[in-house]
Amino acid sequence: IGTMDVASWSCSNIQTGVYVSGDKYGGKFSFERYFAGKAEIVCRYGYTYYIGTQKKHEIGTAYYYITCKPSRAILNKSTCTLNLGESVELTYNNSSGYKLPGCFWKTSDKNVATVDGREYTYWVESVTVTAVSEGECTITFDGFSGEKASTCTIIVKAIPPTEITVSPNSLV
Repeated sequence: IGTMDVASWSCSNIQTGVYVSGDKYGGKFSFERYFAGKAEIVCRYGYTYYIGTQKKHEIGTAYYYITCKPSRAILNKSTCTLNLGESVELTYNNSSGYKLPGCFWKTSDKNVATVDGREYTYWVESVTVTAVSEGECTITFDGFSGEKASTCTIIVKAIPPTEITVSPNSLV
């Protein structure tokens, strides 16, 4: 019978953005991944045991291999028609459940519609798209997961007048 003295965890491929942590006894680990790719999770540990009355100490290494598949973020709308001055909230749903490494929202034409009042924004999970002038543009969301970016087409229409008042003095 022996005891696990200490364990340390690491990841061999930091380009996948895998962050690993585990218990000090080497039995469990968890990880968060941000990019697609393969990674080797390494646990280095010390183990103390006795043979008779002689105390032995060994150092070992355990390897776990994981493959992180890319995840595509899907927007809550693929197309949206707005009147001038109206707004809509866009959010994303991450199909894999893994965290995305970041996020970047951009409008193809800030003169037609803005994201949070600007041309682009980042590190937010949702944006408010506001119709600025008549036309069409594309809002692009990139979750930096290695997958194709998601888009929403915004169509902005002018608000037709609801009432026209004509007075005899205004006609010439």
